[in-house]
Amino acid sequence: MLIPAKGTYSIWLSGPNSSVNSIAPSKPRLVNDETGKEVELSNPLGESTVTVNGNTRVKIYTFETEAGSYTISAKRMKQDREDGKRNAWSKSNRKRICRL
Repeated sequence: MLIPAKGTYSIWLSGPNSSVNSIAPSKPRLVNDETGKEVELSNPLGESTVTVNGNTRVKIYTFETEAGSYTISAKRMKQDREDGKRNAWSKSNRKRICRL
């Protein structure tokens, strides 16, 4: 994924109303492809949720970073697998990164 400019960005989880609120996502990893350095992800201040036509988006992380190419991937937690929770980073839910 290409981040075009230095700035503050957010990661949103998007899906049907019932699926977004029932998923407890594992914290993902965001890594700069050139340097291999992991970007620190923070929980947003307050809750940001948008619902339009039966689809809900929830802001789940914010981060500050430089322009560049990045890879986002799941950090699967052992507890998630044991509990049988759906991984929010699966193909069934869309993720969106937006500049603030």
